[in-house]
Amino acid sequence: MKGSKLMATLDLFSKAELESLDDFLRSPYFVSKQNPKELYPLFQYIHRYLADKEHPNLEKAKVYQSLYPKESFIKGRIDKLMSALLQKIHQFIILHFNENIGPKTQEEITLVDFFRKRNAPKQAHFYLEKAKKKQAKIKVTGENFFFNEFLINKENIRTQLPQFGSTKPNNLQRVLQPLDAYYLLNKLEYACFLLSFDRFRQPIETKQITLFLDKAKVLYEAQGLLESPLLAIYYQTYEMLKKVGETDTTYWELKELIIKNQGTLPLEFLKVISGLIRNVMLRRLNHGAEHLREEIFHLYQKHLEKGYLHHEEGLLPSTFKNIVAMGLKSKAFDWVFQFLQKNKEKIRGTKFPEDVYHYNLAYYYFEQQQYDQALELLVGQYDDLFYKISAKRMELKIYYETKSQILISKIDAFKVYIFRLPSKKILDHKRASNNNYIKFLHQLSNSKTAIDPKRIERLLLKVEASQFLTEKDWLLQKLQELKK
Repeated sequence: MKGSKLMATLDLFSKAELESLDDFLRSPYFVSKQNPKELYPLFQYIHRYLADKEHPNLEKAKVYQSLYPKESFIKGRIDKLMSALLQKIHQFIILHFNENIGPKTQEEITLVDFFRKRNAPKQAHFYLEKAKKKQAKIKVTGENFFFNEFLINKENIRTQLPQFGSTKPNNLQRVLQPLDAYYLLNKLEYACFLLSFDRFRQPIETKQITLFLDKAKVLYEAQGLLESPLLAIYYQTYEMLKKVGETDTTYWELKELIIKNQGTLPLEFLKVISGLIRNVMLRRLNHGAEHLREEIFHLYQKHLEKGYLHHEEGLLPSTFKNIVAMGLKSKAFDWVFQFLQKNKEKIRGTKFPEDVYHYNLAYYYFEQQQYDQALELLVGQYDDLFYKISAKRMELKIYYETKSQILISKIDAFKVYIFRLPSKKILDHKRASNNNYIKFLHQLSNSKTAIDPKRIERLLLKVEASQFLTEKDWLLQKLQELKK
């Protein structure tokens, strides 16, 4: 056993680390039928004599006799056991010595770092070469790829040169470029999320971030970093979020870029980007870009098919609702009904999945003008506030369509409900959208409106001009019907 990799590796540990390794090898997590039963006894035996590496009891024959006292010597048996123990020790290193590297790195890089710091250059070089070969086989250049590329280049310099500062400039550039890519990818990702909050939820100061990214783009393009599909797509997504409401050009360019590189992009990355794209497109639609309605519906269909919308192998209530809404507004009634039946057991993230299904089925029946069936389904519970509010709005629309006598009292009750909602539960623009809906529905329901063309025209202009108004399309439709 003298001079083996196993002995050389164990010699690198301190007394305290060997005690931790002992606990590790005895832990229930690693004691299993897959591991040879002699694995831990072998470590115990070696540990006993580790202070004297020349001790005669460390000869393989002596070790064999200790582990298998009643069996004759079988060549290669101890070697195989030593190899298995070395693998477990490597697992111990990977779990216990990666605090300065991070959990997303290659296991081989942790081993390189450990052996380099323990002044074991041969072992460090061996695992560095393994890390390089593993990295070369990776086709998807995601966040982890850039970080691992940086660490490999850094370790390549550290393991080959006694002093880090004496390396050549081009070697340092190879270290810095993947580090820049890793930094930029994270900067763009979080900038996009921040911009999406700024655009869709609440105003946030983003001037410093956009100023930096706008100026940095020229520098990164000069370095060739934006040739990476992930970085190029994130920059284009950033441009789309920055210019939301101004133009559709950035969307079409982004769509083309994703299609071109789709085969090399990670699923989780595509899920994130697709979510940001849908949010932008929905906001464009809500602010009057009706020409995008069909495109948004096709986006949802495609993203559903690709698995970009899935959460825990199902669909979140908000996603489920958006899919149904886009389908119904695009008059794809058969498709929506089939979607509802196919996915009613796949609703995740709510205590009341059946009621979420019933709400969306009610929405389908409402659009089919089957108002009684729709009203029967709107009696459920919702842990999502916006489902609860949407159900109350749909209920009012049904009472209007059926000329119910209780419509006005129901409108008043809904007004009180919205008024009493605390600010922490509903943002100001959402409250304003619902209050405007209440106001205009009340005016629409007034008996004087139906017989007064001028009044209808004035109300039409007010509805069209309203910036914050939910159910705007339906209100305009009802007013147009009164004009006839």
